[in-house]
Amino acid sequence: MNSFYHSASSAALPVAIVLLVLGASARGVVWAQIDDPRWVRIARQYLAPLSTWAVAAFITYALTLVAAGEAATGRLALALVLAVAAAVLRLESEEEAPAPVGREGARGEAASAGREDAAPGGLWARREDG
Repeated sequence: MNSFYHSASSAALPVAIVLLVLGASARGVVWAQIDDPRWVRIARQYLAPLSTWAVAAFITYALTLVAAGEAATGRLALALVLAVAAAVLRLESEEEAPAPVGREGARGEAASAGREDAAPGGLWARREDG
């Protein structure tokens, strides 16, 4: 069983690092304020899941190190520091948060996408004919 946890910890570390790098890339796109709104939208969409899964992968790495009996202080400290770094990537200040879309915003987005028949407010929005 010890070799199972050793293999799991060996597999969890590269996955966690890749998720952290992808999350840092998404955060970089948001911070860079590039002109292409598609890139910013995609970066905002995937930033939270990437950072969450990176934290989960670093915790998995730390737990499997302990279970394998290889819990050296340096390895656990590395896992903790990188997990905190992944969690910090997710933090957003108020000016970076996207503005909420109201009724006029949804109608404008539908018209800009070429869909004049789209209902304002989304698919399940109630129409007020009053």
